[in-house]
Amino acid sequence: MNSQSFLQNLVSSSADAITFVDHNGVLKLFNTAAEVLTGYKKEDVLDRPIVNFYPDEEEFRKILNLVEKEGACKGIETNIKNRDGSIIPISMSISLVYDEKGSFIGTLGISRDLRPIKRLQKHITHLERAAVLSLLAAETAHEINNPLEIIKNYLFILNSEINEKRQSHFLFIISKEIERINTIVKNLTKLAYHKEFPKIELDLSNFLQEFHDFISTWAMSHKVELSVIIQPDLVPITSSPDHLKQVLLNFTLNAFEAMPQGGKLTIEINQTDHETKFIFHDTGPGHKDVQSLFLPPKVHSEAHKGLGLSISFGIISAMGGHIETSPKPGQGTKFVIHLPRDVSDEE
Repeated sequence: MNSQSFLQNLVSSSADAITFVDHNGVLKLFNTAAEVLTGYKKEDVLDRPIVNFYPDEEEFRKILNLVEKEGACKGIETNIKNRDGSIIPISMSISLVYDEKGSFIGTLGISRDLRPIKRLQKHITHLERAAVLSLLAAETAHEINNPLEIIKNYLFILNSEINEKRQSHFLFIISKEIERINTIVKNLTKLAYHKEFPKIELDLSNFLQEFHDFISTWAMSHKVELSVIIQPDLVPITSSPDHLKQVLLNFTLNAFEAMPQGGKLTIEINQTDHETKFIFHDTGPGHKDVQSLFLPPKVHSEAHKGLGLSISFGIISAMGGHIETSPKPGQGTKFVIHLPRDVSDEE
């Protein structure tokens, strides 16, 4: 095997994408790994301007200027476009290439797909957030529970000494609401220490009808047009209805808060063989850093959001599900909650 064939085999066999662009910015080399990375075949892209593969031409020009200034750059993080239009994060090393006379003839680029690393980083971030949330939930439960118990004891004493029916009724309501807060605190404790949520077979159709009836009036008061689309013939799921309701209400409230002047909220519920999806799509301004909404208030820049979405993230994670987000500034925010049909299978 001669040296040229050997070199061609090395380039073709490389696990990293290797490209060569001539001095006019035209693609002249595109190895097999580059095809896998981008979804293009080399015959479709050779002799095309390399700038066409960058979603941000200005960023491409900055990288080019940096390489011309330094002569070579290593580990530049940027994005390229896949054949299907999706954006691929890559780490790229670029060097200038000269011929035997010292004349510049082009640039050699070696690129590596960063999507596996980004997914791992995202997973680690979620684990860190869950740990922060668990600590915060434990602290909140501990701080609230003691005064609640004192109030409950004194209410019991007062109620036993009051004869007037009206006052007794008011005390009964107060006691009932405090008991509800107590239940929330217990749920926080379960979330903090990863205890099992009580689960039953849940009739989704009836559950979602009650949920729809509940939020309809709520939507009117916030001047929000509400559209709830439920797939017919939903099958029951194994879940905790109280926790699921809490999650759905939290996402609904988040959408209302994102549209203080009114707007439209579309909620879709559909199923596959393995999961149930709850999709929330509002017409608010769209969050620039939507992932930060799942952070607890202590590390969350928008503290007024409170624990709602943070708690929801923890609950869905505990149920073996996950949450996807796709914010579009100026076009609203879309949340997709993926929940396994049988939560018990995920434990």
